[in-house]
Amino acid sequence: MAWVLALLTFLMMVAGAIWLWKNNRTDRLESPIEPTSDLRSDADAKSQALVSLTSESQAGSAKKARSKKAPKAHSAANCPLCRAEGLGSGANCSHVELREYDNGTQQKLVPYWMLKSSQGRPKRSNTEGYCCKNPECYYRKSCDSTIHALVFDGQRSLRNGDEVRLFKCQHCAAKFCARRDTVMYGLKAPTQDVKRSMAALAEGLSISATARVFERGRGTIQRWSDRSAAHMSRLHDLMFRGIQAVKVELDELRTRIKGQVDATWVWVAFEAKSKLRLATHIGRRTQDNAHILIHKMKQTLAEGCVPVFSSDGLMLYFGAVTGHYGQWERVPAEEIQQQTSKSKRKKSSSWRWVVDASLLYGQMIKRVACPAEGHGESYVKSNARW
Repeated sequence: MAWVLALLTFLMMVAGAIWLWKNNRTDRLESPIEPTSDLRSDADAKSQALVSLTSESQAGSAKKARSKKAPKAHSAANCPLCRAEGLGSGANCSHVELREYDNGTQQKLVPYWMLKSSQGRPKRSNTEGYCCKNPECYYRKSCDSTIHALVFDGQRSLRNGDEVRLFKCQHCAAKFCARRDTVMYGLKAPTQDVKRSMAALAEGLSISATARVFERGRGTIQRWSDRSAAHMSRLHDLMFRGIQAVKVELDELRTRIKGQVDATWVWVAFEAKSKLRLATHIGRRTQDNAHILIHKMKQTLAEGCVPVFSSDGLMLYFGAVTGHYGQWERVPAEEIQQQTSKSKRKKSSSWRWVVDASLLYGQMIKRVACPAEGHGESYVKSNARW
């Protein structure tokens, strides 16, 4: 019992000391004390020191902001697809004019009926929409029945009951069937079975379920799906052209694929108003993949269309956008001599990349600030434009 009494006595002493300290503190607060000259001088010195520290910190932050290097614009030489097409140097720009000239000559082909003899049976078969598959033929890309030299060359009956039309080019004597370069080329299955299977897959049916419904093997349905996807991709690249976009948003999504350790990024470029997806690319988060995305997107836009670009804070987009919207120009000889004399190195390049003056690119950067009391999380948004 002795230790219990000692503990109670100690607690009472502590409580009394606390009570005395509180009363003494309240008395001091209630009695106003005028600051003396020493206290005032100390307070002024502290305030001046605080102001000087604040100004120094602001000056340091401004100096850091000024010392931060501006992003460097890229050129077509940084894009792997542009280099593959020969656009990576200004010396190869002539092939672009040649390509445009080649496309112009395809529109001015001489019709075959003006070259052939007027004797013989007149053409009666409708070959509109077909073209010669011979890459060396003069009419290889002409689908106009009034220009090309295609004629109907009979038809062939398959074992599954389908009828396949045959064509012949009178200019180069090449023969091919109507299924050439289509999904059904080389398939022995009936056309209706393939159509219904692909329609079931498009409606959301799985490959295994489609195989059970149409009594086909799972591998067969998978092969049909791969062929259809490859054909539709080529058709999409051919028809999805000449789009007038006002504002394009760039973004990337992080995902994981089963069986892979590293994460995969899905790069997307879409039109902001209509939400039309202009280009998609799957790859790692590197500068080359950013260039590939912008390269694909530019091919879908109309000639001369320069939309307003916006993205997140990823600086890879800046180099990709500036590397595709510009042109090569020849450097004057005097400027090359001056650069060579100053640098004392090898002779500098006679071509330089100039970014298009009408290009607008902005970044939306989101920063999380400290949440205010009782107001949840607050966000600070800042815009940047180059």
